[in-house]
Amino acid sequence: MYLYGVHTCASALGHKKRNILNVYVSNYDVLKTKEFAHYLPELKPQQEIIDHIVRFGKKISVKKADKNQIRNMVSEDAVHQGIVLQTEPLPFVDLSDLYQPTDKNSIVVVLDHISDPHNIGAILRSCAVFGVSGIVLTSRHSPKESALIAKIASGGLDLVPLCYVANLAQAIDKLKDDGFWSVGLAENTNKTLQDIDMKGRIAIVMGSEGDGMRRLTQSKCDFTAKLLTASTMTTLNVSQATTLALAEAYRQQLLNQ
Repeated sequence: MYLYGVHTCASALGHKKRNILNVYVSNYDVLKTKEFAHYLPELKPQQEIIDHIVRFGKKISVKKADKNQIRNMVSEDAVHQGIVLQTEPLPFVDLSDLYQPTDKNSIVVVLDHISDPHNIGAILRSCAVFGVSGIVLTSRHSPKESALIAKIASGGLDLVPLCYVANLAQAIDKLKDDGFWSVGLAENTNKTLQDIDMKGRIAIVMGSEGDGMRRLTQSKCDFTAKLLTASTMTTLNVSQATTLALAEAYRQQLLNQ
């Protein structure tokens, strides 16, 4: 697969488990920008030609490509910013790998049949901002890693692990066994997120925009809550709603440090 864009590629270079095969650039200078400085400290500002980079002890080829060659790797309308990585997908992650047994505070996001890759990418970006431990998705009806998701996530794909599970209800049970309280966002409740104690270990469960959480998923939640809004229009895009929920959870967890 091919990843593109400065922030996406810089974040991918920093992920030890990301197997990068080749780097393609339209201009070598893109690798000398501040976004890459932390990951490629060996590059010098005066260096005119870069034929390889060294990443975690492995040499990776850098190839110059013109705009037409890059367009053949990515979609026609992709905003690639002059850099593309040829890479293998990240390895699958087990649920128990998302958090450490000693973690006092931890946020996990659980997505119930969220199928739009734009939403997944936007949620990944928000999760990276608020230090989320990982995202749990259903193996079916959920998009897998892609260049589009990576670009929208703007680096979040390589910062927040995705865990795909066959049975979401069992995954929530596992989280609860490991000390997580689960709160699902729903409209048919009187409680708001501000009424819920989200300090410690918390799993935020989000349903699809069309149908919300499935009945079994909602039954597994310890609490349900809605967003605090100012008008009768209470619905938001699922990625926007997730961002607001994460902001409240993060605010509460800061008080618990």
